[in-house]
Amino acid sequence: MYDFQPYKSQVRQKPLQRWELYKQHNAALTSEFSVYKSIFSDIRDYLAPRTARFDGEKVNDPTRQDLKIINSHPRLAVRTLSAGMQSGVTSPLRPWFRLGFSDPDLQNYQPVKEWLFTVESLMRDILSRSNIYDRLKSNYGTMGTYGPGAFFLDEDEDDVIRGYDFPIGTFRLATSHTGRVTQMYRDVSFTTIQMINKFGNKCPDIVKLSYDRGDYYTRYPVVHIVEPNENYQDGNALSHRKKFASVWFDPTKDGEQSILKYSGYDYNPFMGPRWDLLGEDTYGMGCGEFALGDAKQ
Repeated sequence: MYDFQPYKSQVRQKPLQRWELYKQHNAALTSEFSVYKSIFSDIRDYLAPRTARFDGEKVNDPTRQDLKIINSHPRLAVRTLSAGMQSGVTSPLRPWFRLGFSDPDLQNYQPVKEWLFTVESLMRDILSRSNIYDRLKSNYGTMGTYGPGAFFLDEDEDDVIRGYDFPIGTFRLATSHTGRVTQMYRDVSFTTIQMINKFGNKCPDIVKLSYDRGDYYTRYPVVHIVEPNENYQDGNALSHRKKFASVWFDPTKDGEQSILKYSGYDYNPFMGPRWDLLGEDTYGMGCGEFALGDAKQ
């Protein structure tokens, strides 16, 4: 057994509180992402306007972002890539997945085959009624153009499942020692009424005051974290003991009151695909970087 005691600090320090850790990690991941901002900004400006959001740029901002584009061919290529990926990988018009078992005897047992067919049909029906295909197509375009993408799959009261994809510049990723993307920190803004509906009494006082005076559409910043839960207990049904932690916190506040909601998932609810990777890089490279020189010319 390895003895890690020599590597531990001999000075007794006060452990960081949970909210302090979240803020610290958020700042570190934001700093790591910042080195990519220049290249991603150029890709947006010359190839894919309105597909990224940097440094507090507003939601529903009608400002034109295509003023540097003279030739529209690169922009059309982005649309062709996303449509081609959708058609080739997850086409809504044909079966693109099949369920099965590794045991060939079980796989060929007629009642099992009938059960698999029924479940496949239900899954395809759920996917077709949800927004998954629209969001996947958008995510293919983001990943293929910039390099990284982020896709979130959550439960939905109306459609069973609902997908979310996020603009470049609004999310930060981190990987495990195996290179898998296991952490996501993302910025999101909610209106007053959205804050009240999602967080209830946990909302900051300024949000409650806005709601009371009828100001329903002012936006407030929130950070959403999904990462492996250090307090995970196998088989424990409590939300704070699940395998992945889901935390919403107010980046403008300090203290435990900054945490708006804490819950968890039994599975990793997001994907962080990268188009191409070099070694231990987190964000990778996309086709937009290869085409950027030609697009500028």
